[in-house]
Amino acid sequence: MATTTNTKSCDVVGRNFDWCPGRPELPGVLGDIYYAPLYNIVKKPKYKDMTEDGRPTTAELTGNFEMAEGKTFHKICCLPRKNHYTSESQGELPSQTQNNKLDAIIPSTAEEASAIGAVINNIPIVVVFRDASGRARVLGIGFQWAQSTFAQDSGEDATGQVQSTLHVESSDLTVAPFYNGTLPLPGGDEISFGSDN
Repeated sequence: MATTTNTKSCDVVGRNFDWCPGRPELPGVLGDIYYAPLYNIVKKPKYKDMTEDGRPTTAELTGNFEMAEGKTFHKICCLPRKNHYTSESQGELPSQTQNNKLDAIIPSTAEEASAIGAVINNIPIVVVFRDASGRARVLGIGFQWAQSTFAQDSGEDATGQVQSTLHVESSDLTVAPFYNGTLPLPGGDEISFGSDN
């Protein structure tokens, strides 16, 4: 009976993880998120470490976003402790990837909040958010466009809640990768992310 031999030398990488009891791992997503239409981004950051066959061996990015002339990211102020991020594997061997999702809760249904829905419908966007420890993470730079939806709820009665919800879903090779770089903002401002920021 013939046997098949894998003649390719596969670069299989393993990683250790050590956890110190008592070290806090804070839940949740911070209040502000940042977004830009993918069309306004000239160059995206890349994975810090990858094998020769294109497999990321880390969920960290290197480099900065380079924008088209005059284009920037924009900030959305969201409700702290209400934003929510999840990630789960999807697909089957050998095509497994990660499905990364973010729900950002905007505390308004007025004109300015509603304008967010007008500009994100039907275009791919890139979103940068921070977890509760302040680490920046990115959705929308994977191998497929991020899909975003926008919903509003007027609330009801005296105990209801007015809100708009921006939902972003993105397929990537890893969980939402970590970003230690800068984002240009309107008016010549910028925000920096990283261990010292």
